Amino acid sequence: GHDDYKSVVLPSIINDEYSQMPEIELTKLVRFAQYKNVHRQQQVDEPSDLDAKVEARFVHALQCLRAEGYNEYGICSALQQAQSLMLTNRDYVQALRIIQDMLKEIRPFDIAYMLQLYRETRVAEQLLAQQDTALFLGYTGSGKSTSIHVLSGSQFKQTATGHFEAVHVPNKACELVQLSHKVTESVTRFISAVPVNLKEFGVDAYGVDAKKNIVFADTPGFFDSEGAEIDVANGLGIVSAVGNAKSLRIVVVIDWMACIGNRMEA
Repeated sequence: GHDDYKSVVLPSIINDEYSQMPEIELTKLVRFAQYKNVHRQQQVDEPSDLDAKVEARFVHALQCLRAEGYNEYGICSALQQAQSLMLTNRDYVQALRIIQDMLKEIRPFDIAYMLQLYRETRVAEQLLAQQDTALFLGYTGSGKSTSIHVLSGSQFKQTATGHFEAVHVPNKACELVQLSHKVTESVTRFISAVPVNLKEFGVDAYGVDAKKNIVFADTPGFFDSEGAEIDVANGLGIVSAVGNAKSLRIVVVIDWMACIGNRMEA
């Protein structure tokens, strides 16, 4: 599921009845891992009994997996590793990855997640309606999101690790355009739209009506690192969103380092 939203509400399923379907229980554990990771980053206190309830969920999920005959495939041991990472080591990110990998093993395509992602694209569809649109396409990590930040007026500083992070984001719509420091890991889950007032940038030539916005549309990368659900949802979402645009320009972003590697051979 999405693990990059700025806030995650405590799952309402915390007190739900237990399901006998392992994929449902694993999905709940994904939500708990997201919640704990985000709230650690935000330094927000958790309910005092949360760990005990999450542990009970792990125990029940393990019982469901064994009942379905998954014990011999190593999935049960992976779940126990995820439990230790989440509740003992407090490594929520790694625990989340393990559980997500398990879900892919027992449920290769998550229809509910795909539909949830597709619904997220409807926001962009409304923003693109009857607007002059620039659609950014490219491989994961090529710099699409960063390019949109720069063109929207964001300012950056270089960190100690050599990466650049946005320190001033005047266009609030850019807050939904997240930046990744890993060329193989996508943080863009669905198409998002950033309206830019051209007049603020002094653009009034080339027949463009400066009183109107141009909209930059950010998209997940080709061969996204997060699975087929995102590919399908965004394939549908992009077609639907750009179909209502007033005009469309395609901006293909290429990482020049990839041109000398093997990622561009295809």
